[in-house]
Amino acid sequence: MQAFLTTIIITVIVSVIIIIIVIVIVMYLQVADGMEMMVISIISPVLACDWTLSVWMQAFLTTDIVIVMVIIIVIIIVIIIVIIIVIVIVLCLQVADGMEMMVISIISPVLACDWTLSVWMQAFLTTVCYLRQ
Repeated sequence: MQAFLTTIIITVIVSVIIIIIVIVIVMYLQVADGMEMMVISIISPVLACDWTLSVWMQAFLTTDIVIVMVIIIVIIIVIIIVIIIVIVIVLCLQVADGMEMMVISIISPVLACDWTLSVWMQAFLTTVCYLRQ
């Protein structure tokens, strides 16, 4: 039971660390995107002269960059959701394994009487069920 709780605690700690790292990355991308837009607004008139861009081309360039930023944010959100789903599945599997061990420990004396199992057979049955995980 203690190993079960330790596994759950470690899984929760790792998931919190992963979520914090992803939040920091998203914040960094937001700052980088803001700076990118600022640089574009500063150099856009220079690009218009050097590349002979019309006004609608300048607007299209800025819009294109905003669309790419939105796509990147959506991809990051999808990655975060997948990570959270995997963490929840791992936690559910850990809980199911712990409940299985609890059921085995409850049923083991009953099986010992019904099936006439010796003590070492009960221990072997529990060990096999535990190692199967």
